[in-house]
Amino acid sequence: PPPPSLPAMAAAEATGDAINDGHDDEDGVQQLTRHLGVLAQTWSGLSPAEVARLDNADLIPQALDIDGILSIAGSFDNSLSPEAAVALAAVLAVDKHAIGLRIHNSQIGEAGAAALARALTTNKTLASLSLKGCTVGSGAAEAIAAALQVNTTLASLDLQGYTIGDGGVVHIAKALETNSTLKHVNLRYNAVSSEGASALARALEVNTSLQSLNLGFNLLGNSDAHRLSQALVANTSLISLDLTRNCISDSGAEALAESLETNTTLDSLNLGKMAIGNVGMAAFARALTINKSMSTLMVDYASEAIEAALAENRKLPPK
Repeated sequence: PPPPSLPAMAAAEATGDAINDGHDDEDGVQQLTRHLGVLAQTWSGLSPAEVARLDNADLIPQALDIDGILSIAGSFDNSLSPEAAVALAAVLAVDKHAIGLRIHNSQIGEAGAAALARALTTNKTLASLSLKGCTVGSGAAEAIAAALQVNTTLASLDLQGYTIGDGGVVHIAKALETNSTLKHVNLRYNAVSSEGASALARALEVNTSLQSLNLGFNLLGNSDAHRLSQALVANTSLISLDLTRNCISDSGAEALAESLETNTTLDSLNLGKMAIGNVGMAAFARALTINKSMSTLMVDYASEAIEAALAENRKLPPK
């Protein structure tokens, strides 16, 4: 028999022949995740084209928040399964309602994440995708990167805590070399080191649309800061760069400070929770006598000269 659509499931519940009963107090997201679990089983073996032809037009809209975002937050004992993620991807591929998707702390696996990535190749409305805390690995990152080659609507990608590592970051960076839609990328907590940093630096040298990049809590050292500083000299779009809690000290700070003497677009740089001392602070103080675009420099101990220069920059009219 054909797998049930959402209306068919609702009709079954109305006649007492419910697929899952006892859920009258569920909100839209809870209903969605429960239905996805059922659909994952009933859609087994169907092709994406066959799934797309099923009547599930109401499945996504009923679960969206007021901003048009679908948020599914998992927990230790309750998270979206890989099979349910695949089912959700099949609906998202043709959905025209959701403008954002957040799946957090769920064990969706590489298969689930890859399916969601493939949905991006046909979905025309999704502007943000957040898979924060969904550990899957670099394979899914490769699928997301492939989707970014053709997707023209996604503006924000959050892979924080995704543990894609350098291998996955290299794929994302490669996509950024040609993608002109993404504006915000979060790669916090991904064990990014030199290989990933070098790939991202190459991307920043040619990318003209990315506005914010979060590389906090990774494994970047002074040599990586030097490489990123070279990219900042060439880049003309990045407004915010977060390097919190990496392994950067005075040498890397000096390189980043020197890039600010040329870069005129970066507004915010976060270097907190690192061993940057007087030498690094002095370098930033010198750079800010030239740079008039930066308004925020987050460090553990900013000198009075740095604070004064930033205050003066904040008084200037925005560009």
